[in-house]
Amino acid sequence: MPVCSTETLIEELVEASCGDSQDPRAGHALRQALYGLVRLARSEQLTAMRQDTRRALGRLRPADLARALTGETCSHCGPEAAGDWRS
Repeated sequence: MPVCSTETLIEELVEASCGDSQDPRAGHALRQALYGLVRLARSEQLTAMRQDTRRALGRLRPADLARALTGETCSHCGPEAAGDWRS
């Protein structure tokens, strides 16, 4: 499957929408609007991922959360106590 960059896709959309005969300002305005939509979509995706992470890890105590993120085990239970959850 071919991989296209955002810039390539935006340029193709501007070319298909405005063509060569249109005012350069219209092409520039459309290009900037599309870049703005891409930035907004990325921001929304990042926000959703952060919310999902908080929801998934929200019931853990801060110390347990730190251990979960670093892969460490606590002093009174090792990986053999609960099984190796990382495998």
